[in-house]
Amino acid sequence: MVIKMKDSLVKIMERGFKNYRVKQVNISGKPYDLYVFSEDEDLNLFEGFLFTEVTEKSELSHLISRYRAPVSGYVPRLSLLSYKNQLIIKDYRKSRLIRKTLQKINKSFISKLKKALTEPD
Repeated sequence: MVIKMKDSLVKIMERGFKNYRVKQVNISGKPYDLYVFSEDEDLNLFEGFLFTEVTEKSELSHLISRYRAPVSGYVPRLSLLSYKNQLIIKDYRKSRLIRKTLQKINKSFISKLKKALTEPD
């Protein structure tokens, strides 16, 4: 059941991201794909989704606790992190964190996730 939910979430996110331009960003020397949804050339600010499967607890800790998104350039606005049996969503602008175990993800949450992917602001 957990694997099936994880696969479903990955498919939902991949479908949502297909409409965005992909830019690679480096965080602590590691490359990540950034799905850019907001571009303000006057401010040199290009915000996007960072979606990755995290396997190391230290990497997860860095992305949700220690990493601070820069004020310009290509920056993650929202990180969607898959870690073990969890989905962790970090909003860097509002410093907000949502942590859901895959067993507790329901249709309402999936609807909200789909909406966030199509209307990120």
